[in-house]
Amino acid sequence: LLSEEQLKSVFSRLNAGGTVEISEAEFAEHFRARWLITNVVAMTDVMEVKGGKTVRKLEVNEVVEQLEEPAKEASVGLMRVKAKTEKDEKEGYITMTSNGGTTYLVPLDPLTAVESSVQQAIQDLYEAGVKAQKYIESKGDELRSVREGPLAETKASLLAMEPRIRKVQQERKKLKMTIADAKKKQVEALENEKKRRQEAQEQQEADKVLEDANKSVGEAEEHTEKACSAAQALVTSRGADTDSPLQAMDEAEKALSACAEQIDRALAKIKELMDEVKNAGKGPIGEARGQLVKLKVKTGNFDSRCKKQVVALRNA
Repeated sequence: LLSEEQLKSVFSRLNAGGTVEISEAEFAEHFRARWLITNVVAMTDVMEVKGGKTVRKLEVNEVVEQLEEPAKEASVGLMRVKAKTEKDEKEGYITMTSNGGTTYLVPLDPLTAVESSVQQAIQDLYEAGVKAQKYIESKGDELRSVREGPLAETKASLLAMEPRIRKVQQERKKLKMTIADAKKKQVEALENEKKRRQEAQEQQEADKVLEDANKSVGEAEEHTEKACSAAQALVTSRGADTDSPLQAMDEAEKALSACAEQIDRALAKIKELMDEVKNAGKGPIGEARGQLVKLKVKTGNFDSRCKKQVVALRNA
């Protein structure tokens, strides 16, 4: 189940209008799968490519709503999807990507839609400029021999438009470069955010691994210090401070034995955690693996200390 904080976060994401509630239609809108047409493609009436009748051609920047999950058309090996056009609600099947690699559909999101519209507007501007330039050149050639009269004035007016057309095309190029630069920065920002989130997730995982390891090692260290200190005191005094030295030494050895079991559990936990991160490269998890190695060595020293203390007890 989601926590209260997670539910609030989800509602905030769904509730773009900032109201206290969202309607059923608004809620359902978030689960619609819509696609943007990126290249002219035919919508056909059946799933099979061969023998299908064209419903109509879909133009660039049209939006379609997915009606069924995409599936592979076996005879040609193409992924196709049943969809409905938003423009005129025509239904049919659309090829998603050609065998040659041409992409006809991309998932629709506000950013993708804006980018596509802007790119199309720039292309339309370019084509309009080329068409206007050709028209002026054509009319200029027709009126080349005219020296006076109304047609001469028309020719002069047409020729005066050429610098304006060139200026528009220069501005178009600048705009295109600006958009390309913005797109590059956006991609970099998205990659950086993706990297930041991944590192944050890895840091959480690394922190959990070290938390578990440190807890086990801490318990082993506490038991080791307590058992070894008590045993060392008995060795030093030879049990003179107790009513029954032999019984005290026997209990101290049992405590050391229990400590050794605690150490074994800690080492087993460290091994389990190291196996979980054994394929880690650089980053927080890789660093956590290095810390686990150090904790393993530290815990091994506890074991050596306990064994030495057992020997000391038996020789006392």
